[in-house]
Amino acid sequence: MHYNTVILGAGAAGMMCAAHSGGSVLLVDHARAPGEKIRISGGGRCNFTNMHCSPGAFISRNPHFAKSALAKYTQWDFIALVDAHAIAWHEKTLGQLFCDTSAKLIIAMLRDLMQNAGVELRLQSTVEQIEKTDSGYSMSLITPQGATTVTANQLVIASGGKSIPKMGATGCTLCPNLGHRRTGSCDCGGYLLRRSHSIYAPRPFRSCNTPSLKLLDARYRHIYQSVVGR
Repeated sequence: MHYNTVILGAGAAGMMCAAHSGGSVLLVDHARAPGEKIRISGGGRCNFTNMHCSPGAFISRNPHFAKSALAKYTQWDFIALVDAHAIAWHEKTLGQLFCDTSAKLIIAMLRDLMQNAGVELRLQSTVEQIEKTDSGYSMSLITPQGATTVTANQLVIASGGKSIPKMGATGCTLCPNLGHRRTGSCDCGGYLLRRSHSIYAPRPFRSCNTPSLKLLDARYRHIYQSVVGR
């Protein structure tokens, strides 16, 4: 079987990518249902975006990446998408937006987008033996029905971080085999405070590279102080 795009991981990133990739798309996940992390996020109501999302809220070795990424698709684009699907929402602390009722509505919205785009979704399935070819990629698709060879022009790995392994997130274990370098990381949780144009992190977290750190403006310093007592 050949596809324009094969995407590994049916979380928020994988489903959004599948819905907008164009052409023939295969989305693969080893879970029983897509979007499991969406389902539990925000206490079951999904904090789906933030009113104040901007390049300045991201830390990256390439500070211009967030600029180009957010210029192509902003929080207002996603809010418009949610509104178009008649999903009621509300704003909470620091511009966080939540569904009024259930995170399952966001999952249903993404599934509708994928269905309209003709995406093929394979659950309880995995991919092994990925090889780079002259025309794209070749891999073995393992499903409950058996194994088959799949080829694709493009391969997207959206397998998620390991912050909640019970949800099935496996991390990007395939990247080194495809020639990508992995940077070091550590598990932690905490707050980063922005002081004018500099970044301050509590000592235990200064050497960590983790998506769970929250970037706060200095005017919210009292929140941090109440949490860590300093």
